[in-house]
Amino acid sequence: MDWYHGVYKAYEIDLEEIRILTEVARTAPGPVAHSVLMIMMEELMEAMHWHMMLMMRPGYTESHYDYEYNQPPYGTPFTADENKEGQK
Repeated sequence: MDWYHGVYKAYEIDLEEIRILTEVARTAPGPVAHSVLMIMMEELMEAMHWHMMLMMRPGYTESHYDYEYNQPPYGTPFTADENKEGQK
């Protein structure tokens, strides 16, 4: 097993822990849920660390980072202001 597979396994374990903790927090009383949410935050930070390590693999690409945002129908705020000025 190379380093990539070890890091990927650690990443998957953290994601599974987050999923389990989410279910616990959803059904727990308030103070317990708050404590579980704090633990989830730590697990999330660890998962982010493993994800960054995975991104260091040569040739790593992930298509969901290539967002193409749709422009709103009214334009950006600056073009909307420019259009108002042009209509006066």
